[in-house]
Amino acid sequence: MKKIAVNISTRNSLLIQVLLVLSLIAMDIFGEIHLDYIMPFYLLFWTMTYLDVIKDKKKS
Repeated sequence: MKKIAVNISTRNSLLIQVLLVLSLIAMDIFGEIHLDYIMPFYLLFWTMTYLDVIKDKKKS
């Protein structure tokens, strides 16, 4: 099985998370974006950020 390597910095991943949270605010105001579409992306980037931070912590 081949591993997929995604190289996104922690800073960029956190910025993406902020944008996803801001889209949740827009969802509340306009009601056009559904939480079902946003949550998988948020969880994906949260997990990637967490694993990156843990990996950096183990190195130091």
